[in-house]
Amino acid sequence: MKSNIIKVLLIILVSETMLVGYSYLSPSLKIPVFNDTLSIKFMNLTDLTDFTPKKENVIADSLIDTYLSNEDSTINPKMKRKPLALFRDNSALTKLYNLPDNGIYPLDNFFDALSNNPDSSLIRIAHYGDSQLEGDRLTYYVRKKFQEKFGGNGVGFVPFFEQADNMDYFRYASANWARYTVFHNRYKNGNYGLSGTLFKFLQCVTDTIKDSTKTENLNNENITETNEADIKKSYFDRGTISLKFLKNTVFSNVKLMYGNCEKKCLVNIYDNTSSTKIFSDSLPTTSTFKIFNFNLQSVSTNMKFEFISGASPDIYGLFFDGNKGVQVDNYAIRGHSGDGLMYANPEYIAIQLKETNTRLVIFQFGANVVPYIKSDAMCTWLEDVYYKLFMHFKKANPDLSILVVGAGDMATHYNGSYSSYTYLPKIRDAQKNAAKRAGCAFWDLLSVMGGPNSILNWAQKKLASYDGHYSPKGQDIIGSELFKSINEEYNKYNFRKKRKQ
Repeated sequence: MKSNIIKVLLIILVSETMLVGYSYLSPSLKIPVFNDTLSIKFMNLTDLTDFTPKKENVIADSLIDTYLSNEDSTINPKMKRKPLALFRDNSALTKLYNLPDNGIYPLDNFFDALSNNPDSSLIRIAHYGDSQLEGDRLTYYVRKKFQEKFGGNGVGFVPFFEQADNMDYFRYASANWARYTVFHNRYKNGNYGLSGTLFKFLQCVTDTIKDSTKTENLNNENITETNEADIKKSYFDRGTISLKFLKNTVFSNVKLMYGNCEKKCLVNIYDNTSSTKIFSDSLPTTSTFKIFNFNLQSVSTNMKFEFISGASPDIYGLFFDGNKGVQVDNYAIRGHSGDGLMYANPEYIAIQLKETNTRLVIFQFGANVVPYIKSDAMCTWLEDVYYKLFMHFKKANPDLSILVVGAGDMATHYNGSYSSYTYLPKIRDAQKNAAKRAGCAFWDLLSVMGGPNSILNWAQKKLASYDGHYSPKGQDIIGSELFKSINEEYNKYNFRKKRKQ
């Protein structure tokens, strides 16, 4: 009996030794199962002999591998409709909460606009955020996906000045532009542009004078001596901005958003490539928000805009669009947590939402508050702050659809290693609760990444930095997953409509 037990133990020991040896020579084993192949991944020798504690996140690794394989696949990027039974349970598609209230889903108004969109209409999406989005980062990929499926072209909103370089164009602005935002350097009133920013070109008096002095000689005769050195004062009677777009950029319409234009303001537009003037006209005076279509005979990807006036109007930015389809505007302010938008006049917001045909607002904030939230009471306070912000826009336009993107994972250096901020899950819950209370949809970015400590996996694969900022590849993944989530909700919306018919 004892000899049989010893034999069994020897067989187990030899088998395990062989498996360890095989895993050292080959990192994986593929076994045919029916019509598929099952892959078994072995631990390498270093992992087997490393007994230091690790903050592993297997879920994050699995999700990242799924995202990367989907990005590298040859699946039609237009995301064709598929049966609801084929939804992927382990992907971001399960992380969008679009819960109904009395049979009405938060994103339905936006989907109504998409499904009933006439060929001549351009639907806008406003994507708000902080430095994560600044310079059109991440928004670029969301726009790309929307326009691939629903049509449209151009880069949408272009501010006259921002702190980050842009992914779509090179910008050269004269030095006398002043930038006011809802976050810092606030304007005298709440009539900001929809982006939460406002631009004005500053002016100085123009003068060149001679320095003259009077002296008295011994005979009491007055003599005026002139100093030949001129005293020059720098001046500006205009503001200019040049934009050079990437070669593959396509757009057909160029528009200006402005307001508070009391004096004549001449606008000249030049084609920098041919050094020719292609437009010249004065802006209509107005005391409120206005969109001016330049109606250019031909557009150029290298243009200079010149504004000449005795007093700068309030300028909110330019639009570079197509004639139809969907446009996604990037409204990002570095360091902003979103609450500054409460300083924007809701009546002025309402006018702009209507005039620009903005049907969906995406709020992607939270990263700048994460390091400072350290108690349950602060989480409750944060929930109320975001609830008031969402209702600020809901009151401006009750038919507006709002999608809230929760804070993604971020790490801090603690006791010699990186780990997620302790209160991140509760911060996510506070944002989710605020969205639910305000009748908004919610996308759980923390879960999309893989949960707490997933940022360590993303950083290891060079998809993000420890502070939560994504690399270009990481931005592509997050932007694509956000679009897929919205697109699947759109498919569900169409499914519900068919069932009602």
